[in-house]
Amino acid sequence: MKLLIQIPCYNEAETLEIALNDLPRTLQGIEEIEYLIINDGSRDNTVEVARRWGVHHVVSFKQNKGLAKGFMAGLDGRADMVTGARSIDQTAHFSLLKKKLQHFGSWVVRRASNTDSPDAPSGFRAFSRDAAMRINVVNDYTYTLETIVQAGREKMAVTSVPVRTNAELRPSRLFNSIWGYVKKSMLTILRAYMMYKPLKSFTFLAAMPITVGMLIGFRFLYYMAVGKSGGHVQSLILACTLIIIGFLTLMIGLMADVIAANRKLLQDTQYHTRKTEYDALYMQQKLEKETVRTYRVLGKDEARPWQEVEEG
Repeated sequence: MKLLIQIPCYNEAETLEIALNDLPRTLQGIEEIEYLIINDGSRDNTVEVARRWGVHHVVSFKQNKGLAKGFMAGLDGRADMVTGARSIDQTAHFSLLKKKLQHFGSWVVRRASNTDSPDAPSGFRAFSRDAAMRINVVNDYTYTLETIVQAGREKMAVTSVPVRTNAELRPSRLFNSIWGYVKKSMLTILRAYMMYKPLKSFTFLAAMPITVGMLIGFRFLYYMAVGKSGGHVQSLILACTLIIIGFLTLMIGLMADVIAANRKLLQDTQYHTRKTEYDALYMQQKLEKETVRTYRVLGKDEARPWQEVEEG
């Protein structure tokens, strides 16, 4: 079995070597370990540091495209899920507010994804080959939250293992403030959930105006029954408006559910396309290795008679 360790990088010349030195060289059950660097438009000598260290593969963007695009480039270019769970409460450089938000965000992701991931924002991930070919990231912010929601809703096996972290070497480049990160993360979770559970999401949104509209409508019917409906025509108009809004929202949910069904068919087609391409690439590489091995064996066998003639 071959393991590929992927690291997205943006201006990490000063810290990349520290991270690479901490990576494992051998693992039990793994025959070969290779390293992949996603150079996300770095303006320093990140690539030179990576090549000097001995990184096997480097994928470079001409300009910065963000963490999510870098993550997908690694999957598209090379390829159940394991997440590395940090000890949030014992992480020294996390403030008390950040620790609380990390726990809350992980709880929200667990509810949205129907998984038990204790550290959803963690970027430490491992994917099986099959899972990597099924994963798609559509947001431009980060892959960490959406991949868990997608894996959970696609019934993939998701588990977590504890990992230790080093001290903070620089401020995060993913967000400028905690509240900015919270806002973008909540939007990412909401978008991912609505993408994979559209009918449930829009039904919940439609239930509120329909319920309020029906209550107001029953109130108007009551006044009409007692002969006092003349001064409550506005309530009837408001009730009809709210019920119509709720009905239209429900129709949008039905359309979104049909679109989601088509998306699943497209994802299945994409999966089989990726699998065909990767299998063909694997067979080509295997054939090349067999050709080189055969050439070397034949070369040795053919050299012996020539050597014996010269010695004789």
